[in-house]
Amino acid sequence: MLDDGFTAFLICFAEWMRKNGYSRRTIESWQVRLGYFFSWAEEQGLKRPQEVTQGILDQYQHFLHEYRDKKGESLSFRAQCGYLRPVKGYFKWLAKNNYIN
Repeated sequence: MLDDGFTAFLICFAEWMRKNGYSRRTIESWQVRLGYFFSWAEEQGLKRPQEVTQGILDQYQHFLHEYRDKKGESLSFRAQCGYLRPVKGYFKWLAKNNYIN
């Protein structure tokens, strides 16, 4: 039985991406960026995708907007989109496959 944590679904999502013609590089990049989201979500006390709401996704977007690296540099708009695109794709896939509402 598939456990219902973030990573278990990520394995299935990556397989779906592979079967649908996504490049290996894209899949790897999305896995890394989703890992950042999963870490952030777990810091918020979330363990499963079913616990994530639109409000939580908005909080993550705000986190990316406010993020500063060690030099005090913010993420560009393009970089923020690059972090959000895999999250959007992941949750769209989860909903389409009835893993979440």
